Order: sequence, then C-alpha cells, then structure tokens
Amino acid sequence: MLTQKRLHDILHCDPQTGIFRWRTGKRKGQVAGTRHNERGDLKVSIDNRRYLLHRLAWLWMTGATPRWDIMHRNADQSDNSWGNLVEGNLPARRAMKQGADTCLRYKLWKPQIDDLTM
Repeated sequence: MLTQKRLHDILHCDPQTGIFRWRTGKRKGQVAGTRHNERGDLKVSIDNRRYLLHRLAWLWMTGATPRWDIMHRNADQSDNSWGNLVEGNLPARRAMKQGADTCLRYKLWKPQIDDLTM
C-alpha cells in the first residue's frame, strides 16, 4: 500500500496546479502521469501499480487514502488542483451535476459565518 511518505519520496505535487513531477530516476523533473480514459483522468505507475492522480493528490494533501470517489468541482478530470477536488459518494456526484443547492443537501459545501464577538 502506498503511503504519503513514499509518495512524497517519489513525486512532488504542486497543490495550486495539481501537477505531479518525478523526484528521482531518469524522469526526475518531468511531469508524471498519462491519460487513463476518454474522460481525461490521469494515471501514474508506482512500484508496478497504477494509481489515478486525483486519488494521489488526496493522499498527498491529507495523508489518507480517500474513502469515497474523488470528484472534480469544475468537471475537468485532468485538473487535480487541491481546490478542485472534493471527496464524495455516488449521490453527492449526482447532486454536484444538478447544481449547488442540491450539493448543500449532501454537504459538499457548507456555508458558514463565524461569530468573532465575545
């Protein structure tokens, strides 16, 4: 099982862009990942195992393997920037396609106002 530490040793991720680059070997400095499917998902092979880059971005940032699917807020499957990723299940994915009001029902985004008065 791939750990966050192992991932950090092998790849560097820019959270702003979601672009991964190899840290070691003959590919050092090169962009990691190739197209996985017609939707635009990107994949990479580490230790003879294939991984989807959006799931690796989640592991990179949180240290945990995602429990659910990772969805792209802007529907661009190749945009793995941290601000574009959200963890969700099938009902949440359907809600996301229907619009923001439905997304609130599944708590993808939660409006909040903090009271800073004492």
